[in-house]
Amino acid sequence: MRRFLAGMLAVVLLCAPLAALADAMSAMFDALDALGGTDAAFTVVGELLCATAKKDGEVYGFAFDNATGERVTWDRLFSDGDAAAAALEKIAAEWTYANAYGNFENLSPMPRENFALDERGLTVYYPAAQLTNLSGSQFGVQFNAYELEGLLRENIALSRGDTANAPAALQTALETGALPGLPQQAALGGSIADAAEALGLVDVPDVKRDAAVWTFEAPAMRGVSLLSAPDDLSESGAVICGVFARRVDFSGLIPGESTKEDCLAALGAPDETRAVASADAYDRLPAGETLLWRGEAAAIELHFAENILYSAAILQQ
Repeated sequence: MRRFLAGMLAVVLLCAPLAALADAMSAMFDALDALGGTDAAFTVVGELLCATAKKDGEVYGFAFDNATGERVTWDRLFSDGDAAAAALEKIAAEWTYANAYGNFENLSPMPRENFALDERGLTVYYPAAQLTNLSGSQFGVQFNAYELEGLLRENIALSRGDTANAPAALQTALETGALPGLPQQAALGGSIADAAEALGLVDVPDVKRDAAVWTFEAPAMRGVSLLSAPDDLSESGAVICGVFARRVDFSGLIPGESTKEDCLAALGAPDETRAVASADAYDRLPAGETLLWRGEAAAIELHFAENILYSAAILQQ
């Protein structure tokens, strides 16, 4: 087991700066051996060696300091652990309580013993005795790096994207059919059935005028939905024609924060501008203005409400 894990980790370390990793690697392997889990995945986040593994259908996260080999605790991660827990509970509640498909009164207290880091941010996993998804699967909440600003200790290498890279991010999204930082199943042309198997479908879609909107349980899909045609409602046959995100880091362009001027400065003039004069419950977008940047097969849609970025989406042409 240890030899197999070492081989997997070696692949990750080929792409990471080498440091005094021996103690951290040994401590990581001991933790994984003690867990007895499967499907281990590794990542290096700055000076932290991180991993996740599954056991009995639940995910367990680990992080170790590369220099000392010590396990990174909640209070080692945040400058004020109590303040961070309170802030993250508020963020989680803001998004999760909007989900009408489950009861999430037990979001508090925020678990501090089981979390995982990757280059995108932090995921916290709840114990089953406290909270599960409606399906009974493990409940987790993912926080993007920008949501952790002001909470993390200074030496934790997580930060929001750089708007200087936004043109490249735009081109990559148009070529791949995916928004940055999302699971590989959340891409244009894929099937809702495959996404449901990998990401945990919540329920039947919410049908809007321009699309059927599918919601998923996976922590990385908080604030993100997949779209199919409004008459394409069969889970087994529906095809992804859009990825719609109210929560995403599009190379430093952030819904709820970035202004229209910020986005234009980063991406340049759009190919099309649309006004949304009014909207009701059957509209996917609220009243505001939509800007579109087009590629050969896809378009990036940024929608603004009162001049603030409301959502980012990629849509099939």
